[in-house]
Amino acid sequence: MILVLANDRGGIVEAARKMGSCDCIIRPFRRSDLIRRISSITNKGVEQKWGELSLIQQKVLSKSLDVIHSVSDALEDGSPISDVALAEASTSLVYAVSNNDFKPVLRGLRNHDNYTYVHSVRVATLLTLLGKTIGLKQSDLTLMASCGLLHDVGKMTIAHDVLNKAGKLTPTEWLTMQGHVEASVRCLSATGGIHRVIISIAEQHHEKLDGSGYPKGLSGSAINELSRMSAIADVFSALTDVRVYKPAMKAEKALAIMSEDMARHIDQYLLASFGSLMLDIGRDEESADTDD
Repeated sequence: MILVLANDRGGIVEAARKMGSCDCIIRPFRRSDLIRRISSITNKGVEQKWGELSLIQQKVLSKSLDVIHSVSDALEDGSPISDVALAEASTSLVYAVSNNDFKPVLRGLRNHDNYTYVHSVRVATLLTLLGKTIGLKQSDLTLMASCGLLHDVGKMTIAHDVLNKAGKLTPTEWLTMQGHVEASVRCLSATGGIHRVIISIAEQHHEKLDGSGYPKGLSGSAINELSRMSAIADVFSALTDVRVYKPAMKAEKALAIMSEDMARHIDQYLLASFGSLMLDIGRDEESADTDD
């Protein structure tokens, strides 16, 4: 429970907490702050389990969550995205990936109900792994991790009933959903110090090789290679994510869809190069579900 107060005169907050209130918030407050507190209560059990992980793994999860919270504030009132949290989350993820110690991070996301956060960390992990596979240097891997964490931040502007709709989106709702790309670009561009590559990936990861993607309908070589990698990570994560309206798809099925149904959309050469890697990750997560 969260108790909303007009002020804290007379020690109301302390008294309320002694009476059993989970948290208190005083008017006026940011909408994002209220959402953050609700999420903290809802996900308390999940986040407490992070204490069982290594310090690096804990830092990936907690600092990534700080990044998403700071984005929420940026979208609401134009405050800057936390470059400190972004740097700590990204460098910690690169360390975990470089030491093949990242799978507990992915398991730590399970049952967390902040979808944008969960999806962003999963994509960031995949992008970092893909970058490592093609031999990117450390600084570039850190950039790829940051790209993954920030690629979809505009989805935080989409109404909950559209973002989590169980059925097919109407044409109007689909246009609303597509608007998250431009919202991401606006948010990232308004924050000083965000690398142009991060903005480029946020803008291009829904483009398709045959020109049928959005927002600009780019095709072929107009879509840069990092954005092609991001599209692969994003689609695979979306298909294998657990959502309120669907269970997680098995990795084999997700890859089959990406190589068959999406053959004209996704770079098949890159997909072939990364397929076994994503299959291993997917099977590990499926095994964790079975163990539970």
